[in-house]
Parts: sequence; structure tokens; C-alpha cells
Amino acid sequence: MPTELRPSTARLLQCIERLYESRNQSVRVLQVGACDGKRFDPLFRFISTHKGVSGVFVEPIVEYFDLLVKNYQHIPGARFFNVAISDHNGISNIRLVDPEAILNKTVPEWAVGISTLERNRNAIDGILISEDNFLKIQEKTIERSVSVVEVNKFVRESHCEDYDVYLSDCEGHDYTILSAMDLDKFHPEVIFAESMLMSNKELSEIQSKLQYYGYEFEYDDADLIAYTKAVASHEAVVE
Repeated sequence: MPTELRPSTARLLQCIERLYESRNQSVRVLQVGACDGKRFDPLFRFISTHKGVSGVFVEPIVEYFDLLVKNYQHIPGARFFNVAISDHNGISNIRLVDPEAILNKTVPEWAVGISTLERNRNAIDGILISEDNFLKIQEKTIERSVSVVEVNKFVRESHCEDYDVYLSDCEGHDYTILSAMDLDKFHPEVIFAESMLMSNKELSEIQSKLQYYGYEFEYDDADLIAYTKAVASHEAVVE
């Protein structure tokens, strides 16, 4: 694991710390694609060590969903949903690396986090990984049907409209979700999402949308972060 945080992750933690201090030590998070809540997760330590932080955690892969519930069972008020989030409702096929292969260490551990609704956008299709790892993953890739809920319907029905932080890691599907998100009705103080699998055009579209709604916008080689001016006014610039 890297010892230094990426700029976007450092900014995320700064923003959440500020929200935590300014809101009587209470922050609510909506996390989509939460996996098991622990491995490779930028918020696990903060959530686990700060009383008053809670939220809604969404994960479509049942094996990781069960671990997610276990890892966050000590968080008062936490709620968990075993669905995928998208721009439509229904049933979709999701591809993933067989959890047994990860458990048996026949593929890299990071394969736990590459389940995707997309095609030809992430590591399951060899994007941004070595040929050797791609061949290992390809042999262990499986497909399942999962329930899908449209993002605005989910926010409304799970009563997340006034949540402070939105966080997603959806392996190429973040663009679809952010494009569909109704920021007139759901306007979190902080939005953090994987951007490394977006095209330049897609990233530019999301930047324009978020800035239109009054967010400050930053990104690095992995993720984007947007935050309101109220949060920005209290933050130092990340070098």
C-alpha cells in the first residue's frame, strides 16, 4: 500500500474532517460500490474511529456485501443495500472475478474491487493491467444477475437527500451514475468518485455539471472530488 495519499483522497479526508468538526461530530455518507468496506477503502479508518459518522452502504456482490455488514456492524445507524446503482431500474448482468479465486490467491487481491456493469472499460477487459494479470483474471471471470436501482430513485427511497458525502467506486460506471444524478434534489457537500476509467470527454462533462451546481472540482490520476464553496472556504490547498 502507498504511504502517501493521492491528492484527491487527501482532499476527501480534509473535507470530511471539516464537516465532522462543523456539524457537531456528525457526518452521513452514501457510498456506492462499497465492496467489503475495508480493503482499499479511503474512508474505513475515518468511519471506524469517529463516532457520529454513519451512512448508507451499497454493494451488489453478495459475498462482499456480507463482509461489508460485518465490518460496519459496530456503526450505529448504518444501513446496507445489496443492489447495483445505475441510470435505470431492473436486472443487469455484472461481471466479477470469482471470489473463491481471490480467497485462494490465484489472482491478485485487488481483483476484489473490479466487479463491473460495463464492457471494455476496466481491468476485467485488460484495461490498465499487465497481460499476465489479465490472463489470470480472464480465467476466473464470472457473470451474475443483480438488481439495479436508478440513482435518484435510490436516493429518494433510502432517504439520503440531505446526506453530506457521496462516494463511489463503480469500475467505469461512475460516469453513468453522476450523469443521471439530480443535483437539484441531492446536493451533498462532497462528491468523490473514481475517474481513471472515464474518457477525457466524460470527465469534462462531469466537471462542467458539478461546477454548474457550484462545486469546486479537482481530480488526479485515479479519482475526482467536488466540494461546495462552504467546505472549500475552510480548506488549505492540497500540494
